[in-house]
Amino acid sequence: MQTFDTSPEMPIVTHTDTSAPAGPWPRWFARMIDWIGFSSILSYLLAYIAERFSPTFYLDLTRASWGLIKWYYVPSFAIAQVFTIVVLASLMAMVGTTPGKAIFGIRVHPLTSGNKFAFYLQREFWVFIKGSAAGIPVIALVTAIIQYNRVKIRLPASYDVGTARVDGTDVSILRGSLGAVSFAAAIYLSTQAGKDTAPGLRQVQDWQNAVTFASAKISRVWAPQGTQLANKLDRALYGFSNPQLGASVTFLTEPCPTDSIDNISYAKVVKTSLSGNLIPVEDWEPFPANGIEALSVHAFKLSSLGIGQFGSLEDNEVIVAAHNGICGQIVISSSGKPVAERSFLRDTAAALISTIQR
Repeated sequence: MQTFDTSPEMPIVTHTDTSAPAGPWPRWFARMIDWIGFSSILSYLLAYIAERFSPTFYLDLTRASWGLIKWYYVPSFAIAQVFTIVVLASLMAMVGTTPGKAIFGIRVHPLTSGNKFAFYLQREFWVFIKGSAAGIPVIALVTAIIQYNRVKIRLPASYDVGTARVDGTDVSILRGSLGAVSFAAAIYLSTQAGKDTAPGLRQVQDWQNAVTFASAKISRVWAPQGTQLANKLDRALYGFSNPQLGASVTFLTEPCPTDSIDNISYAKVVKTSLSGNLIPVEDWEPFPANGIEALSVHAFKLSSLGIGQFGSLEDNEVIVAAHNGICGQIVISSSGKPVAERSFLRDTAAALISTIQR
């Protein structure tokens, strides 16, 4: 007897993974937004808190003592990078994404089971080492190119082999625009994080020139009136120093060699009389000084290979001005950071040089 199976035919279900590996450029931009943004914010906060409660510790954080490398890598930024690893790993473990990854639609899927935080912490560490060489110039570029070439042909980055799969989505105009704005914001934050953050640097006090009796407002980081190094009739020399910040300013007010001398001529006179083996290494450039026309030049200190009074490499700037028969010259010294990155030093110089007018 022939029987027929009248039960409905069961459809065959095929599970298709529609996700695709994230491309190298979206991954790079997402990483830069996260890394630069968080490390800059943390570096700023670290320096800000340290300066408020321990100026000496603030100096140690923002002024490295590792030779020339200090121009690229200061302790506050290095410490902030360690915290950034922890912050990013925590975000991945708790919410499964970071701001940069969310913007570009990037998802990281662990291929192993276990503690999520431990997994992401280890991954962030190896991304930092194998992906960006701990931020070391040139080497970081080489490691980035290596990882780019792997991801471009849809291979996992070396730090993800056997441990993680990184998926992405098409980058829409909205995602691309948001990513561009976020990347620009992260770069801006990084430029601000390198500046002195101390609120005390922006608090001012009144100061008076003993020669012209003109007044100016200068930062409170200096002792009131500074140290009068010399005062002879119509000539006065002042010294302002703050060892905790590794900064000093000397200011000389004197009669000009001739009443008709201009800034360029006075700059030539000063250049031949600079003390401490200061050698100008650039051309004189205009320096804004609160209504007084002045000139400035970057200078290098030959003695002790540029080692300054605060025990590390020193950056110097010389500023001169001549106005109605009164001349002024300033020497700024900064240890651990270029003068150009310490706005309070140039603000002090501008205020002081403006007092040569009676």
